[in-house]
Amino acid sequence: MTNESVGMFWVVNGKLWIKTESLSYYKQKMGATYHRRSTITYSGAHVRDWISWCNEFGLDPYPESFMYYPRGRISYFIRSNTFELVIDPCLVSDDVFIDKILSDCGITRENTDIVTQSADQTLHYICKDCQPKLFNSKGQYLL
Repeated sequence: MTNESVGMFWVVNGKLWIKTESLSYYKQKMGATYHRRSTITYSGAHVRDWISWCNEFGLDPYPESFMYYPRGRISYFIRSNTFELVIDPCLVSDDVFIDKILSDCGITRENTDIVTQSADQTLHYICKDCQPKLFNSKGQYLL
């Protein structure tokens, strides 16, 4: 596909907020160094972009933090030519949102790993509803 993209998203009050950047943008931006990298990820960060996204999408950003709503990220692995959709656990079985995210990124399930935990084993994508289900009272990860 020519419009394959990486991105990041939130699902806020049942609506998908997503921003993407095409792989062709990264190829052009990085030039010859593109193929020396192993992974391409969206240039934004949930923690850094929360307020500007809320302003853009018409939501007051201050009652809740960026971690309140379900969120995720789509990354591209250059060497394997595959994508990874890291998605909040409460969304992992929601085919409507997954299909919309994949469609917005111009990618398919066939070349995308859909996971609730990123390859580096961090737990960045856990909303306020999922946190009590995944951690015990001592803050230890249950899965």
